[in-house]
Amino acid sequence: MAVLNDKSKILSMVQLKKQLVDVPEWGKDAQVWVQELTASERDEYEQSLTNVRQKGRKTEVTPNFINSKARFAVKCIVDEKGERIFQDAEANKLGKLSSLAINRIVEVGYELSGMNKEDVEDLEENLSSAQSEDSPSS
Repeated sequence: MAVLNDKSKILSMVQLKKQLVDVPEWGKDAQVWVQELTASERDEYEQSLTNVRQKGRKTEVTPNFINSKARFAVKCIVDEKGERIFQDAEANKLGKLSSLAINRIVEVGYELSGMNKEDVEDLEENLSSAQSEDSPSS
C-alpha cells in the first residue's frame, strides 16, 4: 500500500469515476457520461437543498427540494473528457425533461459519488424535520 505524504501528489489525484448511462427517452441509443461529484460539488449540492433567510434577528432555514434532481444532474453530466456540459443555471431546463431519464442519471451519480438512497433520504428528512421544529406554527 502506498502512503501519500506529499500534498502535491494528493492534490494531483483528480481521477473521478464516470460511467456511460443509457437515456432512451432522449433518443435511440442515446447515452450520457455521468461522473462522481467532487467534494466541493457535493457540498454545493447539499447546501442548495436549503434556503436560509434572515428574519430580523432570527435565521430561518427551510428545505428546498424543488428541481433537486435536475440540480444534481447538471453537476454530474459530463463529456468524454470529464468536463461538465451543463451550468448550474441550466437545471430548470433539464428539469423539464423526462423524470425517468433524470432519475436514472441521478441514481448513477449518487452511486459514483458515494451517496446511497438512504443518505439522501436522511438528508431530506433532517431538513424537513428541522424546518417543522423551527416553524412558528408547530
